[in-house]
Amino acid sequence: MTPSDLVDALDRHSQWLQNKTGGIPADLALQNLYGCDLTGVKLHRAKLTGVDFSQAILLRADLSGTDMFGANLLNAKLQDASLKGANLRGAQLRGCDLSGADLLGADLRGGGLLRADRKEGLALINTENRMLETEMADLSGANLSGAYLANSAIVQTDLSNAIMRGTNLSGADLSGADLSGANMVGLKLVGSNLTGTNLKDTNLANADLRGAEFGDSDTSLANMEGTEFLRSKENLPKKIQDVLQKTLCLDRNQWRRR
Repeated sequence: MTPSDLVDALDRHSQWLQNKTGGIPADLALQNLYGCDLTGVKLHRAKLTGVDFSQAILLRADLSGTDMFGANLLNAKLQDASLKGANLRGAQLRGCDLSGADLLGADLRGGGLLRADRKEGLALINTENRMLETEMADLSGANLSGAYLANSAIVQTDLSNAIMRGTNLSGADLSGADLSGANMVGLKLVGSNLTGTNLKDTNLANADLRGAEFGDSDTSLANMEGTEFLRSKENLPKKIQDVLQKTLCLDRNQWRRR
């Protein structure tokens, strides 16, 4: 796709969004847009299956409702972008900057994409079995409420101040991630790896933490009121025991004041 073709496609898509004559929804499936500066682009409900957005600049872009199945977003910049309701199954997000992005209702499950290949006929993109890989990505302040991220690899990822109410992270590897100040009320972390994570001032109220591993994690000031553990409290790391004991003491004091 030439730059002029891209401009034309974006112009027609804009007309389509405004219900103007001649408007056509953008179909950028499998297009190579490596490193393109698309700041503020409006691609709501566009077809972006398998698109290569690696190292692209998509600041404040409207990608809500798009089909980005199998898209390549390696090291892309998506700060403050809207990805609400987007299909991101099988998308590659390593090194992607999604700080402040809105991923409410986005589908982040795994998946593989077949595409034509001159030598092999068909080539399978993103064959790895992990649901999602975001190693070293920046998701600080992002809204991931209700997202399904079970069995994902979110290693050393910045999720500080992220909103993850009701998110499913069961079996996920969050080792070394920064979850400080995150709102994780009611989320599922069953069997997850939280080794070495920063959970300082994180709200984990009513979270399901059965079987989760917290080795060397920082849980200072974390809210664990109503959390569920599979193991007895005596077998949990001392830091977790201290947080639970502090929460229990606060509850007792509040009850006595009534």
